[in-house]
Amino acid sequence: MIKLKYLPIKKIAYPGDPCDYYIFVLNGSLKIQIVTESGREVVLYHVREGEDCVLTTSCLLGSDTFPAEVISEEDTKMILISAKNFQKTLIDFGSFREFIFSNFSRCLADVFLKIEDIFSKTIDEKVIQELLNSSTDEIQITHAELASKVG
Repeated sequence: MIKLKYLPIKKIAYPGDPCDYYIFVLNGSLKIQIVTESGREVVLYHVREGEDCVLTTSCLLGSDTFPAEVISEEDTKMILISAKNFQKTLIDFGSFREFIFSNFSRCLADVFLKIEDIFSKTIDEKVIQELLNSSTDEIQITHAELASKVG
């Protein structure tokens, strides 16, 4: 079954939750993050308009539970496809399968870049880069949000 959901800002999934749905964002934004034992929030990636949640895809392909938090950062409209229908659609539709694996490949490459970034830059360099990446002249961000973004 395909469901269309419209969610306000909130947590959608927690680590250990069963992975029941494939998620495709129509509009809005999801933040995928892990929280370490020391309480440090590390943003793995964002899912924005026209993108799917690659970690959810991975869990569906491997029949695993979800290993991270999914948080809607704003009102988010998404398509949810049940695990059963995801598997069937993956088999029956080549274009869907190509879309899934193309996104999976792109995200995996992004993860390697993030790992390299984590280990190759100092915190000061990461903060400066994040502030320079702002698209506005005035930056409105809390220390906690900035810390989460730079890992």
